Amino acid sequence: MDYPKSRRPLQELQELRQLHSTDNYSMILDEPSTPKPRYSYFSEVDLGENPVTDRSRMRLRQNGQVRTAFIVSYALLFASAVSSITTIIAFILTRQHSRNASIYPQSFPVLKDTCDSKKLQFNNLFAHFLVNVIGTVILGLSNYIQQICASPNIEDVSKGFQRRGDIQFGSNSPSAVFRMGQRWLSIAWIALILTSLPLHLTLNGITGFAAKSIPANRTALTTSQISDLTPTELSWDNVSADACASLLISSRAHVTSFVNITIIIHEGLPADAISYYNGSGESYYANPSDIANCYVEMVASECELTVRWFPLLGTTFAIIAKTVIVSILIRRNSHFQKPQFSTLGDMIYLATRHPELRQFLPDAGPPRGALFEGVYHRQRVPWRKALGVLDIIVVCFWWITGIAVTTIGTYLWYSVAGGLSLSNRMKRFGLGTEDPATSLVSGTTGHPFQEGLSFPVQVILANLPQVWSTIAYLTWNNQITRIWLEQEWRSFHRSHQRPRVSVNSREPGLRSARWLQLPYWVSAILMSISVVLHWLVSQTLFVVEIYFSDATVASVFHLHYSPLALISVGTLAMALVFGITIYYFVPVRTWMPLLAGSTRIVFDSCFRLSSTGLPRSGIAWGDISTRDERVAGFGGVVARMVEGIKYPGLISEEPSSFLSDYPYVTEFDTEPLVRRYK
Repeated sequence: MDYPKSRRPLQELQELRQLHSTDNYSMILDEPSTPKPRYSYFSEVDLGENPVTDRSRMRLRQNGQVRTAFIVSYALLFASAVSSITTIIAFILTRQHSRNASIYPQSFPVLKDTCDSKKLQFNNLFAHFLVNVIGTVILGLSNYIQQICASPNIEDVSKGFQRRGDIQFGSNSPSAVFRMGQRWLSIAWIALILTSLPLHLTLNGITGFAAKSIPANRTALTTSQISDLTPTELSWDNVSADACASLLISSRAHVTSFVNITIIIHEGLPADAISYYNGSGESYYANPSDIANCYVEMVASECELTVRWFPLLGTTFAIIAKTVIVSILIRRNSHFQKPQFSTLGDMIYLATRHPELRQFLPDAGPPRGALFEGVYHRQRVPWRKALGVLDIIVVCFWWITGIAVTTIGTYLWYSVAGGLSLSNRMKRFGLGTEDPATSLVSGTTGHPFQEGLSFPVQVILANLPQVWSTIAYLTWNNQITRIWLEQEWRSFHRSHQRPRVSVNSREPGLRSARWLQLPYWVSAILMSISVVLHWLVSQTLFVVEIYFSDATVASVFHLHYSPLALISVGTLAMALVFGITIYYFVPVRTWMPLLAGSTRIVFDSCFRLSSTGLPRSGIAWGDISTRDERVAGFGGVVARMVEGIKYPGLISEEPSSFLSDYPYVTEFDTEPLVRRYK
């Protein structure tokens, strides 16, 4: 049988306008397009022309996802300008604060107080929390553009059907981008990832502690030499053995609170212990059992909360690079000039308007609705069936590292702060504090022992855990996004609702929303978790500046750690991965097939929907059987699913006991009412 040739109204109109130089034909553009005949014309379909007209394509640039993408680019541009101005101001203030013109400073103070000041501790925590909020917003804007890059358009769907028999949607993953085969889009996606790396490695180095190191003298006398104490030494503070050992441990890296200390030790200590207590060795740790008491000349400590220009410069460059990439991408790349299909509603809309795309499938046959293996029964589907190998590897890695971080933090909490009461531990080693006992370098008390690595290298090392937390969090966030998509899919079971599309549409059967997979309130919760996680990680390992009274001596930088922050990060990480792991293995009862981001499953379920528009009251998923065939999918009117039969299958082949189970669903919403009053 010969089928008529398909029409191309837009192409015919353009040819007419070339023959007739008049504007009278422009009004035809506003008329509805000629309905497509229900026959195959796949060899002639023009995927670049069918989805939208030239006029509607221009309108799409300011609507839906693309309009939000432009807002994102403007927000990044504003952030670049603010960051650049802040960097310039920070650099100028740093030079003005320099106490010696020959020394190149790295920071300037914004607050000065004693090292155990609650005010200084609070402002340090608040400053890091603020920069992590800003960083999370910047990364969230970048992630939005990446998710659009991973969202297929109509051409990507047709190519995915032809090459792999399906195409995934609804997740921001590398495979989703690379499988679309668009080189420049993949390069831009990778570039956005790479520009996020400097943010992670420098952002939390923008602000930090600076402690003033005091030159101190340390001597030791045995209990038999107490008579050698001078009147001056006896006038100092008499400190107990426990307090003296704690003071010595906290002064291994640098001294902040005393200028002289005389330690009364017991007889018979080993040589390395005697050398340590006399200030000439650091291979030994102070032990209260070695000490009778101490005489200490105490002074007020001095610490500062500073802003550092070099990490701020690195952050600024990263934001500017993101701004340039996003601005060029959304204005020049053809992917952003076409409607993308990222939500379930988008795919339902695409399946109804372009059902001919199914015939690009290698094993395409007549559409028969949702496919179920064997006899149909209500299913108990665990989420682990939707996971890939990479998902399992990441979860195992997160479990291992979460347990390891918690274990290390607990060990350090008792080894470094052992012997102290809980209140003293929180005061000295709580979040936002700086204690010399937590320094990762060692030396002699009161003397700058090592300059260590350069400041930029230490900043990068201190922020390497941020990369770990970001990879783990993004994987967890991706799982939440996919689970939310699955829940939205299941919500259509015998429940009428209008599909949510990501582009603005005035069609009565659709519901427009600018968000992609997650609504704004869910995104806000996830971003809050990200802020807290990155903020805690910023306290696990950090750089402390050590400066001196002598202006001719350059500052040195030491890496410090926080045992309490390590415990907190490990506990939070295990809580997040524990929740997602439980969901992996708990089966969920459902009447619908597992979607797992499959475009083909959506197309299979939409074959009974009209291509001219969806019902105003919405659609539901359920039994949409005809007089002769049992099928399941979306429809304006659906019935309950029948267990014990085959979907799809012939009703004539079913046992007689099933024939009373509503075997026929009407084509139109009004037909049941018409039949009721006949």
